[in-house]
Amino acid sequence: MKLLYCFLLTTFSVYSFGQTTSPKKDTPDINHFLPAHSSVEKEFKLDFEGDGIDEIAFSYRINGPKTEESILNLDSTDGNSGIKILKFSNLIGWHVIYEEKTLTGNGVGVYSAPYIEKILNTSNKKEAVLVITDVSGAGAAQFWHLVASVNDTILELDSSPIRKKVFAERQCNDMGYNHVGFENNLVVEKQPCSPIGSCRICFEKPTFEMRFRFTDNAIEIVSVKEIEEASDKKARTK
Repeated sequence: MKLLYCFLLTTFSVYSFGQTTSPKKDTPDINHFLPAHSSVEKEFKLDFEGDGIDEIAFSYRINGPKTEESILNLDSTDGNSGIKILKFSNLIGWHVIYEEKTLTGNGVGVYSAPYIEKILNTSNKKEAVLVITDVSGAGAAQFWHLVASVNDTILELDSSPIRKKVFAERQCNDMGYNHVGFENNLVVEKQPCSPIGSCRICFEKPTFEMRFRFTDNAIEIVSVKEIEEASDKKARTK
């Protein structure tokens, strides 16, 4: 996706610790797991491993002005927002099992956090975290992926291969200006179609909607259909 002056840096980490004490399983103090000068945007419980025991996921943002200098000085281990997943262990108590740090923006505005939702695997009892990130530059776009436990390993499941196939079949450029939402346990993405060979914002074909689900430890497309948007009517009447 060609977005000028647009930054999207993401890192994730998986943690393990050792300790000999046996702490009590109380509700954790989320503030203990927050970076300095940050606040929680969204928090929820989920059964990440499908074992009937809840983990906790939350997104956060670092408070403060965003400047070009602050963005360029951040490396791959830092970010201005992110998510964490916490798990309880009888040996070490609540601890971080996954962390994702994200830097988004074009040098202006305020810090924002990824949008997160809980999505249920339709083939088992596991629940995953849907992560949606807004990116802006010469244009605007939303990126998304799932964070899931697959065969006892935490993975980021990417939707790009499926999306690329849909774009190719419809002969559309992937130029952003999309919208990603969550409805009835499905990821719903609406995408205006700029035909291959046309300008990046020449949306001469109808907008199409893609619906995805989480099943069998993978992202699976459920349906693709054309929808009529006000912008489509305007483009075709010029």
